[in-house]
Amino acid sequence: MSKQVILRLNRSLLGSYEVIAEIGKKGVMHDEIQACLPALPIDINHTLRKWRDSFRRLNYSRRLKVLSVNTESILPDSILGCESSETQFNQLSNLLTDQMQTWLRAKEFQKVLSRMKEVLSLNDEIQIIIRTDDDLIFRLPWHHWEFPKQYHLTEISFSTSSHSYSLVRNQDLKPLQSLKILAIFGDDIGINLRRDESLLDSNIPNGSDIFLKKLHRPSKEKLGEELRENMWDILFFSGHSESQQGKGILYLEGSRSIYLDELKDDLETAIHKGLKLAVFNSCDGLELAKYLQNLQLPQVVVMREPIPDEIAHDFLAAYIEGILKLSPETPLYLATRYAREKLAQNSRVPCADWLPVVFQNHKVLSPVRGIISNSYKREKKRIEKKQPLAISFEPKPKVCRVINTLTKNTVGRVQVDGVVWRAQIFSNDYNSGKEETISAGASALMVARRGNLCLVLPKSEEFQNYSPAKSQKKFFQTFLDLMPRKITLTSDSIIHLIFFGISCALMILSVTLFRSILSQPTTTNGNRQIFVSKVSFWTPNKTLQSDVLSI
Repeated sequence: MSKQVILRLNRSLLGSYEVIAEIGKKGVMHDEIQACLPALPIDINHTLRKWRDSFRRLNYSRRLKVLSVNTESILPDSILGCESSETQFNQLSNLLTDQMQTWLRAKEFQKVLSRMKEVLSLNDEIQIIIRTDDDLIFRLPWHHWEFPKQYHLTEISFSTSSHSYSLVRNQDLKPLQSLKILAIFGDDIGINLRRDESLLDSNIPNGSDIFLKKLHRPSKEKLGEELRENMWDILFFSGHSESQQGKGILYLEGSRSIYLDELKDDLETAIHKGLKLAVFNSCDGLELAKYLQNLQLPQVVVMREPIPDEIAHDFLAAYIEGILKLSPETPLYLATRYAREKLAQNSRVPCADWLPVVFQNHKVLSPVRGIISNSYKREKKRIEKKQPLAISFEPKPKVCRVINTLTKNTVGRVQVDGVVWRAQIFSNDYNSGKEETISAGASALMVARRGNLCLVLPKSEEFQNYSPAKSQKKFFQTFLDLMPRKITLTSDSIIHLIFFGISCALMILSVTLFRSILSQPTTTNGNRQIFVSKVSFWTPNKTLQSDVLSI
């Protein structure tokens, strides 16, 4: 069962933290405990700065354009300019972890931890959301806290508390029936983004309902248009980024950078249309996450420090693998925990698992994995028979590229306008007796859709001027053919039909009589008006006429 714990850390003027803990499930909080934490020791602040500087001095290629941290104010001159050894770096990592553990063992905070252990079980999926505006809290290695180590389905997330969530509804996000991913590959100077693209392509299983569109070094206008005009579930960015002066910066085209707030209107539109998750596989993304929190995006995954290129590749592969391993009702934040654990086990870069961090809108439940086929054999997957009227014809056939071999009875994939769709050969009277397969790599024409399934025809001169009118007529005829051809009459139904016929005849007679009266001239006799009209009655043998006087 999914549970949620919200820890509000409000820093006082003296540096201590007032803690308000809320524990509940499905967005309904049942318990509220008040406690406090002492001010962060100066040693933690100093160790963290040394750790950050030492990590940046490790000899690995980064996805950062400019190092925004002023290291000269952190370390003495004797250390500056030297590469950090992994031994010294590991010592700093252990020291920082021990200092944080000691701080969280404060006596005033233990009643919160005790209550959490009473209410939560080891089998619960637990998301702990830490609400604060203190950047120092965001940078601590919370995944080394004793509680998430004991409860293996727990993930620590963050949420800012300075902005208002008055417009956010406490809603239960529906499972994702089909993922629509917009993948953006920005500036690639000094890093290997082709590896990221290859990982996305290779880890999305054939036949799954995951639709992927890729943009390579798009302009700000192109990216904004894509966010604004289409509907997306996940936004993925890979490239260079950084945080400077409280703002998140993306590098899309070469050295040209844009602030994330330049896309404010486009991002708000995308979120309103259903964007649920943003993943930034790039450097120094805390300001990116905080800005998207202000726009009320449900969930954001970023890297809190400059990320080596090797770690970025490992994280992406593990994150996609984690999503595919989750069950349909499992929250997506557990994919981040899965990726972090894989980094801790396999990465050659020390503290690689410290980098990924989740920001969660605390008024909206985490998106869940959804019902997406993990893997199956496309050759054995039959199309579910749909009603004819569910087919939507394209006004004009669209040229698409076939990714997997298509037949009339099995499902493959095609790429239309950069988006990958499930597809099948359109089997109808127009294509009767024609080609049964379209080979991978060939071009085809998308002429119709049935839900998320594209119906295509071979691209040839015969089909260039294809018109859907004939096919539409065929399907409407099929619909009419479903009507029953034999009607069985009972005595009751015959009586009902006779009375219905008599009623209709009397109604028609009354209307005819009334119209005939109104159409004839009138004569006046004293104060009375006499209407004279002729009414004709039809019988099987002859027509009878009679004068009718109305006084």
